[in-house]
Amino acid sequence: MNPLLEEGFAEAKSIVANSNSNLTSFFSVLSSDRRAAMRVFYAFCRKTDDIADSSKSKVEKQEELQAWFNCIREELSGRQTNLPLPTALNHVVTEYKIPHQYIFDILKGVSRDIGDFEIETYADLRTYCYLVASTVGLASLHIWGIKGDPDDYRRYAIDCGIAMQITNILRDFHEDIKTRRIYFPKEDYISRGLQLTDTVQPINHQYWQDLIQFECRRAQDLYHSGLKLQDFLDPAGKKILRGLIGRYWGILKKIRRNPLFVLRGRTTLSRIEKYKIYLQTLTGLPPLKIKPCKE
Repeated sequence: MNPLLEEGFAEAKSIVANSNSNLTSFFSVLSSDRRAAMRVFYAFCRKTDDIADSSKSKVEKQEELQAWFNCIREELSGRQTNLPLPTALNHVVTEYKIPHQYIFDILKGVSRDIGDFEIETYADLRTYCYLVASTVGLASLHIWGIKGDPDDYRRYAIDCGIAMQITNILRDFHEDIKTRRIYFPKEDYISRGLQLTDTVQPINHQYWQDLIQFECRRAQDLYHSGLKLQDFLDPAGKKILRGLIGRYWGILKKIRRNPLFVLRGRTTLSRIEKYKIYLQTLTGLPPLKIKPCKE
């Protein structure tokens, strides 16, 4: 391994170590090479997200993201940037045959978070969730180990990513309304007699409960679809998928039991709940089953 590439893998390892994300613990089930590759891919996603999450102005964020996009595009097109992390990312993308479009779509999704946009319909929501979540999963599958025709498993991977992002939207709703960032489709508001201005002081509890439960049921059906992805994954990949869905599904179940809590705070899992899911990930027991919604 050349020094620049080695430096890129070391930088990725440092980013993961400092991320405070429990989700990276699931990488432990992979072989050492694939685990290192996932660290590089995670570091790329983390660095991209950090641009959007910074306290800089919108213009500064857009300029920084465009510069990062240009850097990644140069590296993936074969024109070396001589930067450690982009060099390592290019190595991983080449080694595991990750389509470049997934990488560019991730960057496109973050650009939407920086800019002004409205989600009018469920189709808009699916597009947004695809860009910021499903693309991450689709790229990761190449590292985890996937078999079969992409046309056969792509839908399940997309649905899984959308389910997780809807769970994120529900979990972070209380924080997002403070900045007037609303990710539920506008059509879902209107059909329940709600207005966007209601998000400033969401006091009509019954309408909000109906909306939140509706989005929970939508996510549950998508998780049911996403679990079918297991049939196409290598053993280690199955464990990671089981762990990730188990973690997000656990949050969604809590929200369903107490939907109005998202108006007051962030729904999270306890340390014991997270540890239990991690053990279930390692053993595969009991099998994770999510029924489709009957409502």
